[in-house]
Amino acid sequence: MDVLRNGDRFYDFEDVLKKIREYEIATNTNFYRRDSRTIAAARKRGIKRNIKPELLFYSITFACIQGGKTHKNCSSGKRPNQRTFRQHCSSSISFLLSSDGHYLELKSINNGHNHDTSEALFKQLPRERRLPKEMTKEAESLISLKVNKKLLRDHLEQKTGKKVSLKDITNLQTVIKNRSKCHDVASLVKKLLIDHGTIVELFASEDNVLQGLFYQDKEMLQNFENYPEILFIDSTFKVNNLRMPLYVFLVEDSMGQSEIAGLCFLAAEEQQLVDHMGNLFKKFNPSYQKMKMIMADKDFIERETFRSVFPHSSLLICRFHVLKIFRREITVEKMGITSSQRNAALELRKLISQMWFMHYGFEFDH
Repeated sequence: MDVLRNGDRFYDFEDVLKKIREYEIATNTNFYRRDSRTIAAARKRGIKRNIKPELLFYSITFACIQGGKTHKNCSSGKRPNQRTFRQHCSSSISFLLSSDGHYLELKSINNGHNHDTSEALFKQLPRERRLPKEMTKEAESLISLKVNKKLLRDHLEQKTGKKVSLKDITNLQTVIKNRSKCHDVASLVKKLLIDHGTIVELFASEDNVLQGLFYQDKEMLQNFENYPEILFIDSTFKVNNLRMPLYVFLVEDSMGQSEIAGLCFLAAEEQQLVDHMGNLFKKFNPSYQKMKMIMADKDFIERETFRSVFPHSSLLICRFHVLKIFRREITVEKMGITSSQRNAALELRKLISQMWFMHYGFEFDH
């Protein structure tokens, strides 16, 4: 069946997609967009002529899902026997923009497949098993009612005419389960505000997308009120299900133990958001005026932001990084010193390190 032939013309990219779909059904295969060049990309390469914007592409090639480009294998062999549809099938369809820019022309078509193209296997392909949106919603509703998976599969196959596997239903169950894990922000805030005196501050972008959540309970507020002299701040690496960095504010009590003074989730580690976080901490903690020092990681990207929010406080880095920088920067090349001078400086570094870890006064005398 000649659904597609060399020289066929298409005046809209939507027509190309429709024809590709007809060809897939006629040949019992699925194709994907192997490579393409958009009109915008072609213009960057010097194409000047007028082009219909409805065409979208200057050139485009579709390839059989069991073929396409052969990529260089960089595997170390730690995950052998990975399943794939790829069988090095050479079937492909290529379109190119006409010289006048009015249509896409089919320039080449390779009908040769090196694999079975039976209707039975075609119906088992993932794209062909995909349910319409309406049926997906119905399936999710039935899954929530604990309908038997086999009965549900039979029901879906009867209504859609598609092949539905038990694995497809299991995947839907997983989607529903993961969706239920997502917290509703309003209910979360309501839960956090149960305790009187708790501070919960949300901030969002102009299009109402959550950008951050600042939180302090009464104990955290009291911790900073009692020990405001030095503030420690660091962030976790997106270990929550929202993939948001969690910033932790700490203070040091009279026993040398750390106490939490505040928490803040941020959508991204950006200057504007970090600046807003610092100002919120300042707003709810009037004792910030007693703060003398801020200890932050050397890689804390917005150190300068906190320096401007708390200009009266010195910004420090921890002793681990001080000693590390000491060793890295004191070199013959960087400082123009001799080897003996460098060794003397490193010996001083060793003494400083020992002093840091001394617990008793008499240790300084030895």
